[in-house]
Amino acid sequence: MKKLFIITNIILIMVLLWQISKSFEYDKNHQPVLENTQVQTVCDILVQDQQKSDIEAYTGEPAPINFESNPDAKLFRTTITNQVAEGANFAGHYTVATWGCGTSCTGYAIVDVMTGNIVDYMPYYENQALEGFASSVNSNILVFNPRPKNMVAKTAQEILDEDGQAYYARVYYDLVESTDDTMPLLRKLCTENVYSGLVK
Repeated sequence: MKKLFIITNIILIMVLLWQISKSFEYDKNHQPVLENTQVQTVCDILVQDQQKSDIEAYTGEPAPINFESNPDAKLFRTTITNQVAEGANFAGHYTVATWGCGTSCTGYAIVDVMTGNIVDYMPYYENQALEGFASSVNSNILVFNPRPKNMVAKTAQEILDEDGQAYYARVYYDLVESTDDTMPLLRKLCTENVYSGLVK
């Protein structure tokens, strides 16, 4: 009788261990897979909310640049002039002209190609550049350090191993045009880590 009791307990323990192992296996097989997948972030939601869908691209000849609207920008007169000559690349009738200013440094000027006025100017941008700026002539959203198209989810250790890229910021702006004669405002919408939504 005692042997039967011991054998029965051993069988029960083995069944219990088998069920536990199957449970862990199920959990492992049903974890969300982030490889090549982007998770929506708070910034994504804010940008979607502020994104305009009715922006028409200006295709006319760019007006001469009015450097008196921001005299400090004369320091980068040549590069600004050359990029404005290529036409609008942001928010319908603006050109975002950019230039390098050293290691992980980017400067920019935003020029209204219809009036020639320099509406925003930053010779040395405060955040460190990883991917520069991204803009579209049909969008009012400007992104600093945008997500690369081939960026995939990474583990925390993989991020730490990439020469400190984890401290780079991605910053989203929208261009708010005024209803009077004042210059439009480049408004900061959101800031996130460059790996936001891409950590597995």
